[in-house]
Amino acid sequence: MKHLIFLLLSLGLITACTDPQVIGLEVQPESDRITISSLDQATPFNLSTKSLDSIRTDEPLLALLGYFESSNFKDAQASFSTQLLLSQNSVDFGTSPILDSAILTFSYAGYYGDTTQVLTIQIEQLDQPIYYDSTYYSNQIFTASPFTTPIEYSFEPRPNTTVISQGDTVGQRSISFNVDAIGQLILEAGTSNLVDNDAFLEYFKGIQVSVADNPSSASILYFNLKDGGSKLSLYYNDSLSYDMLIGSAASRINHFELQNDIDSETLLGVQSMGGLELELSFNNLDSIKQQLENKVVNQALLSFTVENTTDLEPAHAALSLVRLDENGKKFFIEDITEGQTHFGGNLEDNKYVFNVSKYMLNLLNGEFLDSTLVLVPSGESVNANRTELNQTVELNIIYTEF
Repeated sequence: MKHLIFLLLSLGLITACTDPQVIGLEVQPESDRITISSLDQATPFNLSTKSLDSIRTDEPLLALLGYFESSNFKDAQASFSTQLLLSQNSVDFGTSPILDSAILTFSYAGYYGDTTQVLTIQIEQLDQPIYYDSTYYSNQIFTASPFTTPIEYSFEPRPNTTVISQGDTVGQRSISFNVDAIGQLILEAGTSNLVDNDAFLEYFKGIQVSVADNPSSASILYFNLKDGGSKLSLYYNDSLSYDMLIGSAASRINHFELQNDIDSETLLGVQSMGGLELELSFNNLDSIKQQLENKVVNQALLSFTVENTTDLEPAHAALSLVRLDENGKKFFIEDITEGQTHFGGNLEDNKYVFNVSKYMLNLLNGEFLDSTLVLVPSGESVNANRTELNQTVELNIIYTEF
């Protein structure tokens, strides 16, 4: 069981200051400061790390691909499925078209881990349809089959490699693969299967891009499939070309496989991709109520401190905080309605700080039957970050005493 420090700051007078978040802090006398330490016998709450089963991952902003091992978090593997769509209806490639090449391109949008290590991927054809208006979760499995000529590539991603583009030196913006087996299937579709996307998706349901067996990579790549640069380009009959789209109208799904056998008892942290969340439960509200009797709460700030972060394993840029009801259902807490700047949650000075003033007032007034808060990753379906937290968490309450 982990405990936190509960700090009560007493103000006898409210004075104006430039930041409404810290009204009166500059005149707070040390003698009015009450500290309940994690070393005290009567602890106000406990902390525990919980594993997740899955998260929703259909139509994500980014597609994730790769494999990342971690010494204290869950090892994670990411793959994705996507439809390929016609860029125009009633396509006619002519009689007996001859394929020159087919190039599948994905636009980079970021990464997590060491991209100098080799990543081996495979591209297969979906055996079952996926639908844009359906809900899918990260642990759902879709069957796929190799193409007549299996498509597999080993490469060093290196998205930060500089290249020359239109005379400017820029970071590598995309990665491309030769996928002639896919191109040949599309050229052989026949005009009846190329009338529109409904007909085409009956013929070709889409592709699944995954990490090959026995992965040895150390990174997870982020691709923007909605970017215009993400597409399948067909080149045929020496001088003709046609683009298949992976834009916003295509169904896209991220699939995550995470290691299950980790000891969450020894870890305080959160992990994206349906990995881990941190629960904080109050267990001594009466003591807090007594200390706040006849006082007006001006502000309550809950802060978490990061530890063991590195350049290759950075912590989340932001986390979020939600509450559980008595049935285990998650809800946003009231303070977020004041705006993100007020609510907080961004990583600054190695801390995540949340303004939970309204939540604490409602909690102390008996509005909730369950006092559990949950620290969750922001954008957990589109990033691979993991954040380890220090055991010392602080709740700072600023109040006025009359």
